[in-house]
Amino acid sequence: MSSPKHKQLMPLRRPRAILVLFVSLAVGAAVISTSAPSPALVAGPELVVNGSFDDGTVGWRTNDARNSTLAVVSGDGAGPYASVTSSSTRTVVLNDRVNTVARTTAGTRYRVSASVRGSQPKVSGQLRVREVAGKDVTVHRSTFYLTDTGWTTVEVEFETVSDGGSLDLNVLAWKNAAGRALEIDDVSMMELFEPGTEPTPTPTPTATPTTSVPTPPAPTAS
Repeated sequence: MSSPKHKQLMPLRRPRAILVLFVSLAVGAAVISTSAPSPALVAGPELVVNGSFDDGTVGWRTNDARNSTLAVVSGDGAGPYASVTSSSTRTVVLNDRVNTVARTTAGTRYRVSASVRGSQPKVSGQLRVREVAGKDVTVHRSTFYLTDTGWTTVEVEFETVSDGGSLDLNVLAWKNAAGRALEIDDVSMMELFEPGTEPTPTPTPTATPTTSVPTPPAPTAS
């Protein structure tokens, strides 16, 4: 049995939690649109691969393997979490190895969240989803500034603008000092549905028990 996750002890409403903005930025365009949360919508299945990091670094990478290091560690009596460090001051990025959504439909709504902290205070960063459709990139993002070393939950909710694009999920820290870790856990992305329109969960198939048939003994020569 895995140990309990630490964020259960630090809810989002704690006084030091960061107030996040729900923003979408179209790269190359002059318009920034804001989007408010939709509590009436129903979340579908989890889309992120290994967002709890229980399977190590499976499903994740850094954007600069030469200068950044991705590790999964456990500590503080909690379960595993990702730690991204660099050999010099630079932006460090945790990136999904395969884009979390392979094909978008315009007008689809998603909720994305992650728990973040720094091994040292004063970490500036962003929870970011890049909606890539050919040469067009729309960035859906929520920026955070961590004044201490406690866990903070960051969330962004957005609506896709393209058909046939993909969603690239990142968590990053800007100008992160050498040796200072950006630590991430509980990364989640879920599609949101109007009540009554959500997909029916697919039941987990159960294994069919097999009955062994005894092999008759070989006849003996008379």
